[in-house]
Amino acid sequence: MFKSQIKLKLILAILLVWTILFPIVAHEFTKLPPEMPISLSPPGSVDTIVHIRLQEPYLLKLCFYDEENPFGTRERILGYKNQGVIIPIQWELYSTTTQQLILNGQFESEKGGGWSKEYCYREVGNMYYKPGEFLEPGYYRFVARIPRDVPELANVRARIQIGAFHDGFANWAVWGWIISPLIWIIEFILTIILIRRIIVERKIR
Repeated sequence: MFKSQIKLKLILAILLVWTILFPIVAHEFTKLPPEMPISLSPPGSVDTIVHIRLQEPYLLKLCFYDEENPFGTRERILGYKNQGVIIPIQWELYSTTTQQLILNGQFESEKGGGWSKEYCYREVGNMYYKPGEFLEPGYYRFVARIPRDVPELANVRARIQIGAFHDGFANWAVWGWIISPLIWIIEFILTIILIRRIIVERKIR
């Protein structure tokens, strides 16, 4: 019985370590670069260092925040089913070690890609070489600019977001979150078994 208790304690300890460390590791490794504010009128630019944490397909998005305007105005200006205001954007991604150009793109967006209560967005580029060939994890210099004035959106706050197809979660993290409830149940069951065995052992003594 003593040996079986040791095994139970060891298994329970391993599961508890998983429960504590997994959320921390998953959050750290799947965290997306922070959004970068950019002016549409007058035309603005961004020049910053971004951290790509995972070898995943990343998307470049323009996010728009306009709490004062109702949804109908957003749809008319930013476009959803119909063409909205055209917003041009140019961007480049450079290696921070060699300064070499890694990726670049130029896009003129016309329609919104998605909506929420807080903001809407447009997809304006793919930050990978081609399907199946993704950026190596590391630090990159990201440069973006709005090449011409967009006066129709002068009062709209715009931010550039580097998002992921998995919303910031790699496959391993998704599966980790899926099996976490099962691990919690196993921990609970093992704890009950261990407590019962300890009680029985004390009664025997």
